[in-house]
Amino acid sequence: ALENLVKQKWGDSCKLAAKIIDTESNTGDIEDRDPAGVAIIGMVYKELKLRDSVLSTFKDGTGSTVMKMDWTKNISDPGDTVILEDPSGRAALGGPLIEKEIKRMVSGVMMAMRGNVDDAGIFHVVDMITYDECFSNMDVKKASMAGEDPKYVMIVSGLSIGASNVPENDDGNTNEFTTQLLFDFLSGRLGGDQELKKASCITRLIVAGNSVELPVADTEGAIAAGTVFGSTRTKLEKQQQEMSAETMKRFDMYLAQGLGSCDIDLMPGAEDPTTETLPQQVMHPCLFPHSSRFDSLHLVTNPYACKVDNCNIVGHSGQPLFDILRTTKWEDKDEGMPDGDAMDVATPASSGSASATTEKVTAALQALEKTLHWGHICPTAPDTLSCYPFTDTDPFVLDSANAPHILFAGNQAKFDAKLVEGTNGKYRTCVVSVPSFSKTGEAV
Repeated sequence: ALENLVKQKWGDSCKLAAKIIDTESNTGDIEDRDPAGVAIIGMVYKELKLRDSVLSTFKDGTGSTVMKMDWTKNISDPGDTVILEDPSGRAALGGPLIEKEIKRMVSGVMMAMRGNVDDAGIFHVVDMITYDECFSNMDVKKASMAGEDPKYVMIVSGLSIGASNVPENDDGNTNEFTTQLLFDFLSGRLGGDQELKKASCITRLIVAGNSVELPVADTEGAIAAGTVFGSTRTKLEKQQQEMSAETMKRFDMYLAQGLGSCDIDLMPGAEDPTTETLPQQVMHPCLFPHSSRFDSLHLVTNPYACKVDNCNIVGHSGQPLFDILRTTKWEDKDEGMPDGDAMDVATPASSGSASATTEKVTAALQALEKTLHWGHICPTAPDTLSCYPFTDTDPFVLDSANAPHILFAGNQAKFDAKLVEGTNGKYRTCVVSVPSFSKTGEAV
């Protein structure tokens, strides 16, 4: 796909090198170099100066216990360098364009670049092509038939059932209270005629991870450290199992309340009881003895993709975005948002909705938009984010022929959204930052 884009955008005057190592033929005196430059295609690798050693991620010398990922630590540095590589070799990248974009670049992205190699062996980039320039998707029109009701998909993340350290959210309500209000609203037991009408139009609820936060009875970490034995260890483990079972039971009952009203797609997250590596596998149905009896419950993976009335929806529970943010630097910027008719921020605690328009585009939304342009929702795996070692396919690559109409990331600090129109004019995608419900009391 990138080869065709190179020909379309840069024409025959720009030669496409079959291998990155072939760019060495375009070195020498400046007057002898091809003024049109040469195009190369490869995968970006970002050398992070502040990146910890692999060995430092282990707590002890045995390597038996791996430390939890610290998403708050930013390891981007002005001294970072980027290279483009393919099976033949590597080319160090430089030039004003790279200096401008390097702080927002990550490893694992396939790109085409045009430029020349200088005497020091640095490939000076003057233009770049990303994978999204070959995207297309079907234009989803609003219902045009008179009297036809709209269909809504609600996305919620970060319910954090069982969390003991979650403060009151922005509305001054506790997590358990707002969660109950959410499912009351979804079931049509909350609000006036207008709210009931809107709730009746919700055809699907996507729960985007971090639904539970399993309590830990061993507050001092004695079990993990291996410093307690015998009856004391057995007692702590039993307490931990009982508390976890109670948390899952409460979440199961919440789900059962909403399953009679609409389909629910349940995605796992970083805090949920499933595999840690991406793509995270579905949570086992035995964890939900009540709700798993409903055909409307769909236990799905993370990331997840579905289609609702020809609308392609793709999203994840936030881990890929957190990893991108910790290896890059962004600044909030002013930009227009979709209006209230395009998207609502539902606040069950007030049974109302708010406009989706905000003044600033957050760093999280800018990074999410970049993943759309890159055509890859999880580019940093497996470099700085653990994932299953696929050999033949990459499940995180977006389908160019069926680009998503909605691309979301769950468990973010605040709501944000933007309508992205492709430079090729063949696709439109709404990127959505879904806030953590336990912290904001908001669902999208």
